[in-house]
Amino acid sequence: MGTQTGMPTGLVTMVFTDIEGSTQMVQRLGDAAWSEILDAHYVVVRRVISDCDGFEVATAGDGFFITFARAPDAVRFAAECQRALAADTVLAPERVRVRMGVHAGEVQVAGGDYLGLAVHHAARVGAAAHGGQVIVSEPVRVLAEGAVAEQFVDLGEHALKDVARPLRLFQLAGEGLAADFPPVRSLSGRPNNLPRPRSSFVGSAQQLADVRDALRTPGLTTLTGPGGCGKTRLAVEAGLAALDDLRGGAWIVELRDETASEDVSAAISRALGVPEDAGLEAVIARLRGDPTLLILDNCEHLVDACAEAVESLVRECLDLRVIATSRELLGVPEEQARRVASLDRVDGPALFVDRARRAAGDLAVDDATQDTIVRICERLDGIPLAIELAAARVRHMGVIEMEPMLDDMFRVLVGSDRRALQRQQTLEAVIDWSYRLLDADDAAILRALSVFGGGFTLDHVATLTGHADASDGVFRLVDRSLVDRVDGGRYRLLETIRAFAQKRLFDEGEADSARDAHLAMFRSRAETLGPQLRDERFDDVLADAQADVDNYRAALEWALRSGAHDDALVFVRELGVLWGVSGRSTAIEPLMREAIADAKSAGVSPDAIGQAAAGVVIAAVTSPSFSQGFTYAPEALAHYEAAPEAARDSLYGWLLMAVAAEDELMSDPAVALERAGRARAVALEHGWRHPAIGAQAMVANATLVSGDLAGARAAMAIALNEARAAGGGVLLTLCVFWSGMFAYHARAWSTALAFYEELVPLAARFTDRMLLQWALDHLAGIALSTGDLKAARAYSEEGLAVSRAAGLTGRGNYAYLIRNLADIEAQLGNLDQAVVYQREVVERTK
Repeated sequence: MGTQTGMPTGLVTMVFTDIEGSTQMVQRLGDAAWSEILDAHYVVVRRVISDCDGFEVATAGDGFFITFARAPDAVRFAAECQRALAADTVLAPERVRVRMGVHAGEVQVAGGDYLGLAVHHAARVGAAAHGGQVIVSEPVRVLAEGAVAEQFVDLGEHALKDVARPLRLFQLAGEGLAADFPPVRSLSGRPNNLPRPRSSFVGSAQQLADVRDALRTPGLTTLTGPGGCGKTRLAVEAGLAALDDLRGGAWIVELRDETASEDVSAAISRALGVPEDAGLEAVIARLRGDPTLLILDNCEHLVDACAEAVESLVRECLDLRVIATSRELLGVPEEQARRVASLDRVDGPALFVDRARRAAGDLAVDDATQDTIVRICERLDGIPLAIELAAARVRHMGVIEMEPMLDDMFRVLVGSDRRALQRQQTLEAVIDWSYRLLDADDAAILRALSVFGGGFTLDHVATLTGHADASDGVFRLVDRSLVDRVDGGRYRLLETIRAFAQKRLFDEGEADSARDAHLAMFRSRAETLGPQLRDERFDDVLADAQADVDNYRAALEWALRSGAHDDALVFVRELGVLWGVSGRSTAIEPLMREAIADAKSAGVSPDAIGQAAAGVVIAAVTSPSFSQGFTYAPEALAHYEAAPEAARDSLYGWLLMAVAAEDELMSDPAVALERAGRARAVALEHGWRHPAIGAQAMVANATLVSGDLAGARAAMAIALNEARAAGGGVLLTLCVFWSGMFAYHARAWSTALAFYEELVPLAARFTDRMLLQWALDHLAGIALSTGDLKAARAYSEEGLAVSRAAGLTGRGNYAYLIRNLADIEAQLGNLDQAVVYQREVVERTK
């Protein structure tokens, strides 16, 4: 891959800058005056960058990242920039002081970005400086001394955050440069016993900022979350970041598994260097005075003792900050709760790649590998410990080979760090630690919850367990970070915890009875839901139905495994519409076909099989393997056409609409149009509103295939108006998409743009992300056609992000999105990047 013009590579000298005290300045000056300050600052810095042959890599707020091919140029930039800032008529009166750090090292370039430890080290050198100060590292001094007029004042060796070994630092001195500054902002500047992490922090920057903000005021902040979610690392990172503000230092107290309640005070005393037999009063005396941080790590097995100690310490030590890490809150007055969230789709894979490369050296990450890593991290719920254990296995197996082995994740995810706590050696041990702290009733509820395929409600739990008060147990499990509360009054188990609880369910001999109860509950719900999905309540019930789609699938799987043929056919018949519109038809279709085959072998009624066949055909409309699903159309149609008129329900209308959509029929437009017209007529005759709208859309599509674009647009306008009148929902989303597509084919760009801009928020609510992918691809195409390359690139990149997040890299319009980017980069003159994209297009369209 090529680099941007002028971008230094290889041995590079890097400069990081930012304005000291910018937050306070914004509060003091107000947004308007601050904006003027920021603009003046940008002008000065960029002028000096140009004068000194620098390359501006990025800006973030009031900070710059700049690189230089030569170290003397970087040092000259820093000195000249400080002089220019001090002389500026806008900046000088407001005492705008910029800190700068200069470091040199070998870097790599990928995707237009710099990679490598040297970049992180350079950022840490910059963070060590004070406003108006320039700090340079030893490599820069060696490369630049004698080639610049400035002098280098030795500041000694300093331990910097995320830097494995201390760095010798120097202050740049010379004419016009300030000379007197406080001690360097290093880890060695304040007393502490915080561990120096051996690896860089990869996690939520926002979570770290939130905890850092909480430390600005005294009191208790408790970090909660399931085992392995990174509570301890987050607490330590926040403590390291806050050290400059903690004159009394920062101290971590590790409450190990064997620590007893009466030993909490002794453990605190040991960490602070206070005699253990001196009691809590000596600890209080030690912590009084200067701002100090105390981290109590792993409190969940000593909640009462920790709460008692913290309450006394915070009450007596008015400048004390306490971070407690625990799987439940301590219950201390004025306790600030911070739940540590799982890593997202960006930070999780980034952590995996970082730790895999540390474990196994170089790890090549192409699109297929990246997609697999994203799925692995999702499977592991974004839990840092689980991701790190998985990444360590890259020493022994490839990423692609690892994914299917996670079905037995507790065997695969075993650590080898002999210094770790025993319960952190395996993922199973981490969860078992929490499980053993539960009483018998709550442990039984947790085991029962493992049968839910997705989320669940309190009503679900009451029905499953037969206990109306089971909700109290769920609340206690939430408090202990074993159950997550999600939007819409629903709850869920992280997949790692569900796998653990399911294993315990089998061990206790409770699995069959729990899954039978789950099957009975969701069969009853499917029988109620199916007719509602096919009538006027379609959009009203769809959201709730989609929320339980994984539960319906789990119930269907158990029905197949247990030989409950009638139950299995209920899910196939009643939920064909749900499987189709939820985008799950690809995964569910094999199970649907298996249900019908088993039912036939068992001699189940042909009528029941014919109705279930209709469900398969309806689901097949949105399936890439639609041709297999449509093979059931003849027996489904035969069943309904042989049935008395009175026995034909709205499922028949959906069936006719689905048959009209069959892609193979589109090779014969006349047949397709006849089928769609018949579906429309039958639906209107019986008053089946939603099948009538869908059939009208099929009429429009068949008309388009026949070559009559104007007629297709007119037919689709009817379907669109009826969908709007019906109140929106999925059918409106589809009609807006098709209307935009027809306008796109007609090159009516403004009309197409209006439809697709309406579509994006509609499609964002659609479970099947392919529709959103298509919308973004077409928006990029419109922008390209109208010459708006910036918008085209933004739409294409967003489309790629949606596709990768949803696992659509081999489906839909993914290749078109890459082709868009190839065209854009070529038009912008970035020919190397254009070639990279074009090669991927060729590979994906072979």
